[in-house]
This record gives sequence, C-alpha cells and structure tokens, in this order.
Amino acid sequence: MYSLANVLYGILTGEKAWETLHVMDAKSLIQKGARPNLDEGLYKPGAPDEILSNLTDAAYSLQPHDRISANELVLALERHVDTVL
Repeated sequence: MYSLANVLYGILTGEKAWETLHVMDAKSLIQKGARPNLDEGLYKPGAPDEILSNLTDAAYSLQPHDRISANELVLALERHVDTVL
C-alpha cells in the first residue's frame, strides 16, 4: 500500500514522490515516517481531489497495520463514486 501511495501522489501532483531527493535521503525520511507534501488545497472539503488526498495519506502510514488496506481503499473509492454519480 505504501508503494500505491506513491502512485496516488503522482496522480495528484504529476510528480514522482521523493524525486528531488537522493535515494538514501528519501529512505531515511521514509523510515522516520515522513511523507511527501501534498498541497493543502487538495484537502479542502468538497475539493475534487479531497478523497484521493485523504486516501493517499491513509496509504502512507508508516506502520503497515495502520495503513488502509487495498479492500478499504477500493470500498472508499466506490462509495465516493456512488455519491457523485
């Protein structure tokens, strides 16, 4: 799921997560629980990318048992799609 968070980050920003950092620097930050920054505007209630931003954060949780599961992520996306369609 953490790797999926990197993909979701790319979808939201058009950039690769940690792209500007040396691999060892990125690894060190990740091990400390750091996450790539998403623009605050993405989280505004009602913003088009609000749900995806929140799910990205949930997938970036440092501890695997704290991360959203693939099934939970799919269900959240399905619920969101059902409410907008």
